[in-house]
Amino acid sequence: FNIKAVTEKFKTADIYKVSKEIAQCIKDPQNNDPVLSKYFASENLGLVSEKFYSALQEYIRTDPDHFFSGNHPKISPKKFEGMMFLKYHRSLVQPGEAVGVLAGQSI
Repeated sequence: FNIKAVTEKFKTADIYKVSKEIAQCIKDPQNNDPVLSKYFASENLGLVSEKFYSALQEYIRTDPDHFFSGNHPKISPKKFEGMMFLKYHRSLVQPGEAVGVLAGQSI
């Protein structure tokens, strides 16, 4: 997994800024707009929902499957976070995009 090659395709200069905004939104949701309402998720790798970000940070912090600890860590927390951002980004569907036969039948 070459995170550098993947991130060159997206606007990644503001990932840390967006991460800080997500954290602020989680701490005080009444006074902060959701970050997905401010930026285009399809153009910004690392832009995820507050709920996903919270769950990801909790998983990294607790490390229930021992990916990041022990004598032989399988992956670094930073690479894991990057992979999860990429998986989230790949799961997005643009409005109007065909998503399958079942979606068409439900209309």
